[in-house]
Amino acid sequence: MTESRLNFPVLRTPPSDVVRLLREVDPTAELVYFGRGRWILGAIVRRSDLRGQCERIVDSALETLKKTEWRYLHRFDYRTTARLQFALLGLQGFRPIAEYVFQGPPDSRVVDDFRRRDWLYRNMRDVDYHTAADAAIAKPRLEAHADLVDPARARDSHHYLTTINVCPSVSLGPKDHTRSGFTRIRSI
Repeated sequence: MTESRLNFPVLRTPPSDVVRLLREVDPTAELVYFGRGRWILGAIVRRSDLRGQCERIVDSALETLKKTEWRYLHRFDYRTTARLQFALLGLQGFRPIAEYVFQGPPDSRVVDDFRRRDWLYRNMRDVDYHTAADAAIAKPRLEAHADLVDPARARDSHHYLTTINVCPSVSLGPKDHTRSGFTRIRSI
């Protein structure tokens, strides 16, 4: 089994063959489980300038925890917890590359995507790389926007909302009214 180089508590560990293949592409690669099906792919890069930012995030989160009474700790929301987890990983040099959401353990799709990203990063100029990455995100976003502003789709949505979900009213005699004020519907 391939051991993680990070000192970070996790509920699940990635399959050893996936980690081995990721490290063949980049020896600094790590795959970390973040809960709720989220896996974060990253690399371990030691940089002192980013360490200071991570230390400030951890310090502010710990101050918040100290000020919070124990019975209100459930209000320490998921977003704040995730930010603290990222900061703790950042203190160890972890830099996120990509996020994946799986219903099971990660598979070869992570390795294939990482190989593609690594090739693009090594063989394209920064401007071209970011343009290609933005285009991959922009295309589905533009399609969704076009779908939202299409008048025919808007009419369809309005028709669906006003006709399909409306329950027909049934008029019953006075003896069928319940004490709560609701009307019983008779089955045919």
